[in-house]
Amino acid sequence: LQSSLSAEPQFDQNDPAAAVKALSDFLGRGEAAVDQALSGLDAAGPSPVADGDAAVGRVRAALATVRSSFDQVKTTIDKIDPNNTTDLITALPQAVAPLEQLSKLQDPTANLKSSPELKAAAAKAPNCQTLEKTG
Repeated sequence: LQSSLSAEPQFDQNDPAAAVKALSDFLGRGEAAVDQALSGLDAAGPSPVADGDAAVGRVRAALATVRSSFDQVKTTIDKIDPNNTTDLITALPQAVAPLEQLSKLQDPTANLKSSPELKAAAAKAPNCQTLEKTG
């Protein structure tokens, strides 16, 4: 998930059609990565530590919010006519507005560090280690 979202789309301001496509492709990759993360959470099964399932629930809810925002923005962007300057000027900023709301999401992993059991479990989980290293 993190590697998919860290590769930001490259925009050519002289080619609006390519810029809109790059953003749509980025959001599509983001949707697929979130879907994969959600599938991974499902495949992990029940948590072996107290409060682990609640922590997973918080992460799942945050990922669902991200997924929904990506889908909403991508659907809207895919309807924009990149050859219509007015459409680009008015519709594009409105289309990406849901992405700005994602910055207001609470960190779903904040409680992991306050619980010794969850912190220890996260320290042993390879995916958690990857996140810790890459931030």
